[in-house]
Parts: sequence; structure tokens; C-alpha cells
Amino acid sequence: MIAEEKAYGHGFLFVPVLIGAGVVLSLEMPVDPPFWPIIALASIPSLGLAVTRPVNHPVRYMLLAVILVLTGMTLAGIETRRAGTVMLDSPVTTMVTGIVERREPDGRGNWRYILRLTQTADPTLSRAPDRVSILHRRTRAAMAETSAVTSGQGFAMGDRITGRARLSSPSGPALPELNDFAFSAYFDGIGAVGYFYGQPKKEAADVAGNPVPAVPLASYLFALRSAIADRIRAVVPGDTGAFAAAIVTDERRAISAETTEALRVAGLAHIIAISGLNMALAAGTFFFGVRGTLAMFPAFAQAWPIKKIAPAARF
Repeated sequence: MIAEEKAYGHGFLFVPVLIGAGVVLSLEMPVDPPFWPIIALASIPSLGLAVTRPVNHPVRYMLLAVILVLTGMTLAGIETRRAGTVMLDSPVTTMVTGIVERREPDGRGNWRYILRLTQTADPTLSRAPDRVSILHRRTRAAMAETSAVTSGQGFAMGDRITGRARLSSPSGPALPELNDFAFSAYFDGIGAVGYFYGQPKKEAADVAGNPVPAVPLASYLFALRSAIADRIRAVVPGDTGAFAAAIVTDERRAISAETTEALRVAGLAHIIAISGLNMALAAGTFFFGVRGTLAMFPAFAQAWPIKKIAPAARF
């Protein structure tokens, strides 16, 4: 059976499995493995692979497996060092000033902002994170202080805002083997989480001579996604619009807790959990279905570009 699988070239399918095993092994260690010694260690089986004869000797496959596992460990080390997220080491209450890079509402009118910090004060953090996730709770006092536009739509992408906030480091798993929020936060570049006290204020672009920098491509795409979601929720208010926005843009916080629980009880929570996949499946089904149907009429298919007509059917 092994020889038959090898004859069909299926051995290559083990390459991502072994590399993934190396990544998991590296990330599951209690401390980061040394980076350069792993690279040096990978050279030993590489040398053995080069001198082992014949080509199909089982030892060559064993050495190749070791090389792939060490490659996965090396890639994990590269990604860990590439992220280089500065994590907050202890809880603190401080004045934060930052630029809104991402935002998402929830079902109670609160907003979750991802801020790129530009300044902290009272006290000033000597080792401040680059990005923080801060919740802005909507209170009656806050709604009375702010304008109608801001209270309904929150701060826009690219706005520089400031306010007193409580920050803490992302939490680890509540119990062993549960989700480690600090792990995902590190690789997402978020070094702290928290919430605003009261209503944060929007600062002018030229405060303290620090103009808002140009928006990078990733922030532009997040802004586009947020604009699409806002448009959907504006046209279709309530949970219906929030659900539609979640399906299209994956912004799920705007769905109320009652609707989320109803979806969970009905066994339909996976619809919003994999919203992007649902949209891809729906779009692909319509595309190939319409194209296949039009192809059944040769005269029409030869006279009209059915491959260009089929995508239009998705809308």
C-alpha cells in the first residue's frame, strides 16, 4: 500500500503535515526554543540526506521528515520574532491617545476599537504596546455629551481619539486546554485590552504637531469592510441588518445576545461563525450554476460571453 501511494506521488502530502507538526511542537513548548541552534541542527540531517544512497533508502525519508519538522520549528520562530508584539505586563489606568485602525459595534450600542497608540499620559507607560483593544461602553451620560452622529456611528477609521482607559494584558486560558486569548492577541499585534472610562474625545489632526499618518492598505480594507457593514445596518435596522452584516463582513458583535442564543439553540450559530465560507460557497454555486445552465444553449453561449454574465447573477 505504501508503494502504491508512493507511485501516485502522494508522499508529498506529508510535507505540510510534518511542517505543521514542527510549528505545533515549537509553539507548545513552555519556552521558545533557541532559533539559531535549530537551524544549525537542521544542517545535520540535510548533510545525511545528501550522502545517503540509494535514493529510495528508508533512511532518506526519515532524514527528510526530521528536516521538515525542524523547518516548521524554524518558521514558527520566524513568525514569533516577526510579530514582536509588546505585551502589557500589569494592569494600569492611564490616558491613552491613539488612531482608530479597526472598529466593531455590538448589540448594545457599544464599540470595540483597535487603537494604534501614539501617546500615554498620567502615568506615561515606559513600555507601551503598539496596539490595544478598547471597549467604549455607551452610557446615557456619554450619549448626552457627544453629537448625534458620533453616538450612532462611533468614531471613524483614522480618527485620533483620547480618553482615560483601564488597560490590562490579554488573558490566558481560563482552564487548561481552553482558548488562549493572549496567544492570538500576540500574533494579532494587540498588546493590551481594556475599556474607556466615560466618553473619549476626538482630537484634531494637527494636535501637538502630530498629523494623522496615511492609512495603510490593511486599514483601508478594514475601513471598507466597516463602511459596508454600516451601510447594511443603516438600510436594514435591528438584528436583521446585524445578521446580514455578519454574513457579508464577519462583524458579528452587533447581533444581540438574544438572537445569538437563539441561533445557538437552533444549531445555526455556525452560519455566522464561517460567514466568509458561506458567501464563497453561495457565490461559487451561483456562478457555476448559471454558467452551466447557459452553456446548455450552444447558440447563446457562442454569441454571448457567458463567463462574464455568470458573475452578474450573484447579485
